[in-house]
Amino acid sequence: DFPDYYLAGSGTLRVSWMCWVEPADLDPDSTFNDHDIFYINAGPWKNVPEIAGPNRMWHLAYGLGMLIRASHEPYEELWVLRGLGAICHYDVFGLTYVFSSPNALGLQTQLEDFEKAPQNVLTLALSGGYSTDFSSNQGQALAWFKYLEQRYEGSGSLFADIVQGDATGMLNVARAMDPSVADSVAIETNIVPVYRDWLVCNVVNNLRSDLAGGIYRYDFLEGETFQFAHPKQDAGILIRFETYPFPTSLPSASQGLTSQWNCRICEFNGDWSSEPTVYFNGQYSDDYGSGSNFLSSFDASIVHANQTDSTLQQVVSFDLDDLYNGLFDLPGAGSDVAYLVLTQTGGAEGARWILSQPQISYDLGVALHQSYANESYLSAYLSLFDDSGSSILPIGLDWYGPSVFLVGSDSTAFISFDYFFETVWLGDFEIWGSGSFELQSTAYDSSGRDYAKNLQISVDFADGNGMLLELDQARLEVEPGALAPGSMVSLMETDLGDLSSTVPLLTPADQLTGISAGPVSVGPSSDFSSLLSFEAGDVRASVYRYSNGSWSRLNSYYQGGRIFAPIEEGGVYVLGTAPGVSSPELPGSVVLSGNAPNPFAGETMISFSTPSAGHATLRVYDMTGRLIETLTDGDLPAANHSVVWDGRDDGGNEVGAGIYFCRLEAAGQTVSHKLVRIR
Repeated sequence: DFPDYYLAGSGTLRVSWMCWVEPADLDPDSTFNDHDIFYINAGPWKNVPEIAGPNRMWHLAYGLGMLIRASHEPYEELWVLRGLGAICHYDVFGLTYVFSSPNALGLQTQLEDFEKAPQNVLTLALSGGYSTDFSSNQGQALAWFKYLEQRYEGSGSLFADIVQGDATGMLNVARAMDPSVADSVAIETNIVPVYRDWLVCNVVNNLRSDLAGGIYRYDFLEGETFQFAHPKQDAGILIRFETYPFPTSLPSASQGLTSQWNCRICEFNGDWSSEPTVYFNGQYSDDYGSGSNFLSSFDASIVHANQTDSTLQQVVSFDLDDLYNGLFDLPGAGSDVAYLVLTQTGGAEGARWILSQPQISYDLGVALHQSYANESYLSAYLSLFDDSGSSILPIGLDWYGPSVFLVGSDSTAFISFDYFFETVWLGDFEIWGSGSFELQSTAYDSSGRDYAKNLQISVDFADGNGMLLELDQARLEVEPGALAPGSMVSLMETDLGDLSSTVPLLTPADQLTGISAGPVSVGPSSDFSSLLSFEAGDVRASVYRYSNGSWSRLNSYYQGGRIFAPIEEGGVYVLGTAPGVSSPELPGSVVLSGNAPNPFAGETMISFSTPSAGHATLRVYDMTGRLIETLTDGDLPAANHSVVWDGRDDGGNEVGAGIYFCRLEAAGQTVSHKLVRIR
């Protein structure tokens, strides 16, 4: 009996198998019939004798071809048995064809069906349509074996070696082509180069070209009216491009490459002279990408033909990088046509790809902050951005996902990212000690173009003493005792402020007209006293903090080539510029500027500067050294200060005319100044 065929979603089907060899018949260890026999199905088209008769006759030769191989290896793969059956069919009857509306049978019909189905898997005899006994698969097997015969013409023993081989499937074919090659590399060495040429032959056979010695045409179709070529059929081409630049193209999941032994074809025609470059991005991700692992591989050929005189111009392979990304220029223009012939060389099934002609490049943005959930971890948010238009748009990454490494002075760690939302990826990671680090991020857009961003990170852990964290452009000084022992403090370069708007801080916004340094992210988010500073050429800038989508200016001062701002909490900070904004300049040491007026009769204002935050006292003494009044005794920020003395002592009594001295003690320094009171 002929076997049933199971079709997913439809169950078991009774299909019109034309010919069958039962392995158990030929297996000496089987208890089956133990006969050298093949079966022909006499049922199909029994009421259409003009088709049924030739069909039964052709399958006598077909069945003998299957039986010859199966008698040597009963469990040979079905595609090989049917391919050898088709070879015997052709050798006896030639390129057969019979038609009685609406039915057509014969080898020509099988080739016509294969023209429409380049996606058929060569090694799966039942991968095409199940009607008419998987006709397109039979046409594919016939074309492959006739091409092998053509390429190995003169060897005289190719089919004999296949029939008598001890292996099965493609390995058996590879051994027959060159038995001296080791089995471990026989398919790659013997089969793959010829298979690649065969795929191109299936695209341009109808041009009957002599290019490369005629390897891109079928000799067995010489002189035939029918000439095989996938592009003759609309279904033979996955997509046709006719205008340039064309929109980004991504085949659906069902249109991907399902095996090493099938292909997809894309056609380019029209005038592409102004936009000849095409980007190819193959679906691939390994352990160094944060996307789901997909270990595919691609092989691609560009076929160039002239439509005016129907000549084949060239066939070239283009190089792909390790992630199967690359680009190629379409050759010629105007009346020319080009084909991209894609296949796999192994790897995961269902591989997809993207073809594009991008007109702009993007920016890679990375937001770094100390984790809110666990302050011993850092969090990084990553996305591409398009800022070429009037608005900034987030752009998604390709299937490789971000590839991110944390590099320290003594080791390097891969940071795994997970898809977060929309175009944003999130990675949480733990720092393994105090010191300086660099977060090295790489991401790819849909065209396969790579974007890199390196961000500096400085980390320390509180131990009761003060801490100093430094980046090339920023410095953070943490006061002793500002945080509990063991608490982690971080100072990091960053690109993004928050994810509520996903707006990059690469350009100024809102109150700012420019960013001189930063952004930097300070952590933890909890309150702690510290001093943040940026390198600055002059006083015309101030430190700003980013929060809830806007900027807040902080009290800042300029000192020794830097602009400083005391801060009380973590967050994102920049050194920004805006019209009229400047930071007062402070000297690098304690300065007691004097008083005005001097001499004075009623009251006078004493001016002084403290170069750093800390405890300070300002007291007034008479000529004998007796304390008259304490004007300041407490913590002061680094700033310029002014204090008024009303000419009274600490009991509220007005002092007499004479000479007095004010003494300032701050930052470990003491300075004095003479005051003259008159009546």
